[in-house]
Amino acid sequence: MKMKAIMGTVILFGGIFTGLTASATGTTGVSTTTNAASTSTTFSSSSVAASTSSTSQASSTTSSSSPSLKSKTAAALPQAVTPVLIYRLYSPVTYEHLYTTSLTEVKATILAGWNFEGIGWQAPSQGAPVYRMYNPAIRQHLYTTDMNEYRTNAGRGWKQEGVVFYSDGPNTVGRQYNPALQVHLYDVLPSTEWNVLPTRGWTHDSARAYLRALSGGDSKYMTSQIASWMRGVTVSTPTSYKNENMNIQLYDQNYAGETVHFADVTINNPMMLKTYVAPNSFNPNYSGNNNGKYSTANPSPNWLSITSMASSRNSILAINADFEGYRSGNGYDIRGGGVVQNWDTRYLLSQSYAALVYGKDGTMSAPDQRSNTLNLSQTQHVWSFGPLLSVGTRVNVGSQDEVQGTPWAPTGAPRTIVGYLSKNHFLIAVTDGRGYGNGGLTLYQSAQLMVSKGVAFSYNMDGGGSSEMVFQGRIVNQLNGAERPNSDILYFGN
Repeated sequence: MKMKAIMGTVILFGGIFTGLTASATGTTGVSTTTNAASTSTTFSSSSVAASTSSTSQASSTTSSSSPSLKSKTAAALPQAVTPVLIYRLYSPVTYEHLYTTSLTEVKATILAGWNFEGIGWQAPSQGAPVYRMYNPAIRQHLYTTDMNEYRTNAGRGWKQEGVVFYSDGPNTVGRQYNPALQVHLYDVLPSTEWNVLPTRGWTHDSARAYLRALSGGDSKYMTSQIASWMRGVTVSTPTSYKNENMNIQLYDQNYAGETVHFADVTINNPMMLKTYVAPNSFNPNYSGNNNGKYSTANPSPNWLSITSMASSRNSILAINADFEGYRSGNGYDIRGGGVVQNWDTRYLLSQSYAALVYGKDGTMSAPDQRSNTLNLSQTQHVWSFGPLLSVGTRVNVGSQDEVQGTPWAPTGAPRTIVGYLSKNHFLIAVTDGRGYGNGGLTLYQSAQLMVSKGVAFSYNMDGGGSSEMVFQGRIVNQLNGAERPNSDILYFGN
């Protein structure tokens, strides 16, 4: 399994902690007491908090292969002292980094939603004891060699967890603190984090709080035991889903007075992005000047809710698509490699005439449908709605633009947006329904938002009462009333 190695979560993508709080709700965890330089762990009450959301992550430490690290340090040490690997993990919920020698604890925290970040440093098998404490009120751990700090904090709500590893060696492990988040971070010096974080609200603790290490860490390190164990393991939380084939991370952002729900999705097989069209869901007699037999006010008996379609397909994440059944005859629609609708530029809803094309190789594009240059043999899905909102850093719509035939321009509406980041990597955005916030985003605001997210391009799907995101059976966004019956979904599934 490929797993991101993350050793600089807190700094390298422009201050991801902006607007975050020091607490999180709805999480569960395990309490650990780990013997130093061993892999035995005792689990009790709630100590290691589960991860339930996504954050940006990057590497900031010097990496090298673990065998070379171990051989270099072992040669310089007295025979009685051996290097002990300190594993580093990160919780996107509590924003804490956990340091442990226990593979058992590593596995438990990964299952609770933490991200494995490789090796923080290598400690000696003997030396000054490092004590670990846990504060359930703020759900944070603290590490210290200072017995006075260990004893004093015990009377201030911290639970003592005993000796977890040892401190000694030629390298300094500095300790930093963020008072807003109430979290500590440990780095083998020198490091980028140590130099940059003080400009972002962090402070260096006094030197007496520092630890010693035999050598630095390795952000790309993963033992064969962890790698083997992770194959076939699925880690699922209310806002994340991760296994060796798929990684979905949900998070919210307030933008222009609206709550926007994002799903960052990475898959390793293009066939995991799927679509489903309800049987017999096409709208008879539809044309650009005729709504046909059915409408949102008079839905077809064959149209289904997004949740029911998502459930029937065992989807992990599903969104409404282009309401293909409502617009029979409009645009070029392909589902699963088969042509469902033919090209028809007379009645396209999108002013830009762009289609959303998903290739069998996991790439996306948004060609002009009037060009008629689609390679059908390489195409898996095509959706026709639009418009194309953004391309790179360019906003592709005007401030007064709106989907043709809709009455609310430019005051905004609920939106469903597909952002393409790179091959097999997508950013989905859905806003809350009318009656929440300001009632939605304009197309122009939607485009600006997706530009700020760094997508290669973004495409507008059907919106309004159709906008809906369903994650593991749960509706993520606030709807304006009951679910609207619909004809089709875009979804991700194993």
